[in-house]
Amino acid sequence: YFVITPDKAQGFIDSLEVRKFFGIGKVTAEKLNKMGIWFGRDLKRIERFELVRLFGKSGNYYYEICRGIDDRQVEPARERKSVGAEQTFSADLFRHSEMETELLEIAGIVWERYERTKAKAKTLTLKYKYSDFQQHTRSKTVAGYIYSKKDMIAEALALLNAESFTKGVRLLGLTLSNFLQEERQIAVQLTIEF
Repeated sequence: YFVITPDKAQGFIDSLEVRKFFGIGKVTAEKLNKMGIWFGRDLKRIERFELVRLFGKSGNYYYEICRGIDDRQVEPARERKSVGAEQTFSADLFRHSEMETELLEIAGIVWERYERTKAKAKTLTLKYKYSDFQQHTRSKTVAGYIYSKKDMIAEALALLNAESFTKGVRLLGLTLSNFLQEERQIAVQLTIEF
């Protein structure tokens, strides 16, 4: 992460694409783009009443956010709820063997990030997208927790191999979620079953 100091905030916001603003999704960004609004500085030129007319109560939020006004509380130590990585490919992948190779690389990145969380995950999600942006996800929640990279890879490959891809795959991703946080891990680790 990086810190934007107050004296640099407005310049950062002005040069930020509207599609990257928190709370502005794909559809709203497209609507703004059609109006010639591509960056924060473009959004800032629109009067509040006009934004409210076009976007309802969200218009107030858009008016304020492009001016750096945001009353939400900052949560610097927010609890992480998932860890993942994905890769978009320059050409579609058609063979399972190609997908497996790419998935192993993605799994390595996910595992490295996961180890830093000091948490244990129960759920692994495979995400894939076709070149027409049609997206699919498949998840597996394990009985215990995912304790090793080997286990995670085995589950990821099982999810991948269970799929019948109808077209070439343009994106693959993996996410670990459903975390047990560190304080509760101690209790789980000390549980003895007879």
